[in-house]
Amino acid sequence: MKKLLLFLPIFLFAQLEFYSLSDTIANIPADSFVGFKFYLRNTSSLTHIYEIKALAYSAPNNWSGILCVKNRCVEIPVPLYDTLRANEMDTTIHLTIYPNNQSGQGIYCLKVKSLNDTTIRDSQFVYIFTTGIKEDNSLVIKKAQREKKFISVIGSLIFLPKRRGIYFQNGKIVLY
Repeated sequence: MKKLLLFLPIFLFAQLEFYSLSDTIANIPADSFVGFKFYLRNTSSLTHIYEIKALAYSAPNNWSGILCVKNRCVEIPVPLYDTLRANEMDTTIHLTIYPNNQSGQGIYCLKVKSLNDTTIRDSQFVYIFTTGIKEDNSLVIKKAQREKKFISVIGSLIFLPKRRGIYFQNGKIVLY
């Protein structure tokens, strides 16, 4: 019973509810994108203006993101502001991450804080894992190495024949 009494005051003084409406872990192809939806509710008896900001904690440099609130969209890390009256909620908060064809892992944080009282704040983390180009290319390279093909510096496959002769390769006649 003592444990319940210790945690009870924390919930009594909460001034906002903020959580994800979608899964916070995504595994997507590198040439795709992923969107996350969030729920924000003002649980106080006063109107609050909330600053909503997305930050990349750890992500490849080429990745980008868009934060949208009430049909206003900005590139991250630019913040947006949402005014909520007492007990009003907002489900129009969306964070979309674009890996831009770069494989890797990303961790993004969506932070919310009241401008009326900066002690009222919360955050949600989202995790993105991509598969795609690097993994596909590594499989192609391994297969080409098994088949005794040569990989050029620019990544194209060049077949090295076992015998000298005239061959047709990539629309060109090649002498070996």
